[in-house]
Amino acid sequence: GVSPKDPWPFEGKGRLLSAPSKAGASFRLSGTLTPPSGTTPSQINLETKDLDPQLLWSFAPSLLPSPAPTGLLDAELEYQGRSLKDFRSRGKVRFHPLHFSDPHAFLQPFHLESAFLTYQLSLDDKGINLQELALKAGDFSMEGNLSAQRLPTGNWQMAAQCSTSPFLFEEAKLYLPWKVFHPQLAKFLGEKVWDGKITSFTLKTKGKLEELRDFKEAIRRGLSTGEFAFQGPSLRFSDELSPLENLNGSAILKEGKLYFQETTGNWQTSQITKAEGVLGLFVEETPLDLTFNIR
Repeated sequence: GVSPKDPWPFEGKGRLLSAPSKAGASFRLSGTLTPPSGTTPSQINLETKDLDPQLLWSFAPSLLPSPAPTGLLDAELEYQGRSLKDFRSRGKVRFHPLHFSDPHAFLQPFHLESAFLTYQLSLDDKGINLQELALKAGDFSMEGNLSAQRLPTGNWQMAAQCSTSPFLFEEAKLYLPWKVFHPQLAKFLGEKVWDGKITSFTLKTKGKLEELRDFKEAIRRGLSTGEFAFQGPSLRFSDELSPLENLNGSAILKEGKLYFQETTGNWQTSQITKAEGVLGLFVEETPLDLTFNIR
């Protein structure tokens, strides 16, 4: 029989249909459920295969970013808690493949044949904490965390941070939000800057959720900030001038502008010993204002 005090063990499996025409995802559930009079939290293990991620977005559309990615995922998730409003969870998720498209920001869709995600999450009456979030796709990796609290007004306040492994600038061009940039800046980055590597990249975001939905405005208002270091790119101010080559330095993103610091490089046969400047992301005038010392 079922005890009114002792945990209730359970196990089951089945198939979750996302649409009548689809085979759906298979799943397996196991664990123990604690009765209301029990003192220990419930524990649930969930394994899924070939799950459509859009199903997850349908459960929490106001919190998860829009639009939702498409593809399939396999997951191993662990839950420990007393309700859906007070629990801890951790998991491993493999996408195969992963597609993402946002025509308001990107020129073309993202497509990854395989990506691996791990996380630890907690939720209570104070809010949501997503820690040790890690994504790996091929040689590229990203780590981050996110927290969100519900304000007395009912709105959500969110803070997030992510950092990436080094990547080549030419490869990154495929994934830049070109439609967010001013057309003159997009042309400058696409035609006048090439080669090199981003050796470190960090992005931080903090604000009310409705303020952060507009990526462009969040950067312009300073709600999204960041910094990165670069090694080896070249840039050309105009077709009449020789390019600056083998540039090395760092930049800080603040209120819609990139502030370049302690940059060195080469110009023709001369050495650039120090260069500093500002790159405006949304201005209509010449986007880059750079001063440098040459010897």
